[in-house]
Amino acid sequence: MKIAVFSDVHDNLERWREAAEIIKAERVKIGFCCGDIGDLDTVSEVAKSFEILYLNLGNLDFELKNGLDSRRSLSACPDGTDKGERDSSACCSAKSLGMTKEGGNDRGGGLFPENVVFAPDFGEVVLEKRKIAYVHNNRKAKELAESERYDTVFYGHTHTPWEEQIGKTQLINPGEVAGQFGRASFAVFDLKTLKAELKILK
Repeated sequence: MKIAVFSDVHDNLERWREAAEIIKAERVKIGFCCGDIGDLDTVSEVAKSFEILYLNLGNLDFELKNGLDSRRSLSACPDGTDKGERDSSACCSAKSLGMTKEGGNDRGGGLFPENVVFAPDFGEVVLEKRKIAYVHNNRKAKELAESERYDTVFYGHTHTPWEEQIGKTQLINPGEVAGQFGRASFAVFDLKTLKAELKILK
């Protein structure tokens, strides 16, 4: 299975549509957004490219954070699945995830499209027996990687593509979709080969 990993869209839908064409061509169905996506219209546009979009908000996602503060509602996962054991095929998918505090996933209080799985602090999910964490902040990402609780940690914020191994954990930054400080990019990560392929946008 291939997944798309991206960050720092900053409402640049022109660049995002370039990325979306590549995602469609590669038949990627699951996306991870590591923050600074932009406003709700951008979330809705980005979510159209995926069956499930895992989303963590960044330091500049003020509008979305304000919307969540005013609309957040709690819901429990009916099967009681532990957040650390959730898989994309489990009960706790985009429509049914309940919010937990640290490392938890949330439906976004009804603010986001139904296929968006929102993580308020950082998120974690198991896909094909691989435990993944996703977060915006680079310092938090390093902390998560150093815990060695995860096989892979995705992050954003620095706008710079980066990959390193910390103990048993891969730490991966896909760069920035917006192309504000460098070339616009995102990554396609293969869960079978454990390789990230950087995609450079025009």
